[in-house]
Amino acid sequence: MHSREPYTSHEPGTAVEPVSINIVGAGATGVELAAALRDTVRLLNRYSLFALDPVRDFRIRLIESSARVLPALSNEISDRAQRMLCGLGVDVLTDTRVTEVRTDAVFTHGGVQLPSDIAIWTAGIAGPPVLRAMDGVAVNRSAQVLVNRTLQTTDDTNIFALGDCAACPSHSADVFLAPRAQVAHQQAVFLAQAMKCRVTGRALPEFTYRDAGTLVGFGNKGAIGSLSGLRARPIFVDGWLATVVYKLIYRKHIMTLTGFTGMAFDTASHWLRRCAQPLIKLH
Repeated sequence: MHSREPYTSHEPGTAVEPVSINIVGAGATGVELAAALRDTVRLLNRYSLFALDPVRDFRIRLIESSARVLPALSNEISDRAQRMLCGLGVDVLTDTRVTEVRTDAVFTHGGVQLPSDIAIWTAGIAGPPVLRAMDGVAVNRSAQVLVNRTLQTTDDTNIFALGDCAACPSHSADVFLAPRAQVAHQQAVFLAQAMKCRVTGRALPEFTYRDAGTLVGFGNKGAIGSLSGLRARPIFVDGWLATVVYKLIYRKHIMTLTGFTGMAFDTASHWLRRCAQPLIKLH
């Protein structure tokens, strides 16, 4: 850990303390947010909305209790992500557990006090507190409902749970599926079919998760990640290919919500807005 001295502003003799933004949790959400914030302050500076330097006068820290960023992904993706974050001027603090968050500081397990103007918590998923108060429904330490491979709760076969509020076992009974959008989407599709079996009295199938891969966006720097299902082992992708696939996945998500016609209109309107409007609102 190291501290940074106040910077000298553009006016001689005036000291400017950097704006400190601390992001707790270096999963995909924390990593993408750190990159997006760096892009945002650079964009604001380009429009001369403030005189602060976008790198020198804004300190963005990404704090992770594990040994590396993106701990749920491969070492290759994690290492590449950390290099990209460092290239963006993001301070990455791994093996650092946050013990307390105050209005002006974040404290770590080593007793280090990090200045903090903005603190954003992106670490972990927890079920709503009401689940702990429900009788006859077992939950884990994160308040997620314990379910079996049919997505029925372990205590009551008449109750189903899915998504982030459910702790669903993977192929190994000792390992649970990560609370990711990809898992929740597949569970929702599965449960729609399972309910038909339930109503007609047929045996319920078991949910099997199929990992399609993971892509992490870094704003103007592109995206990196892995694609699964094309070969026996996941394929690492970066550069223009990863960026194109990242955008296509988002468009597929829009199509799922609004249909093909809605997605087409949204894509066209988004393109027109980018051509006709500034990237940020100036008034």
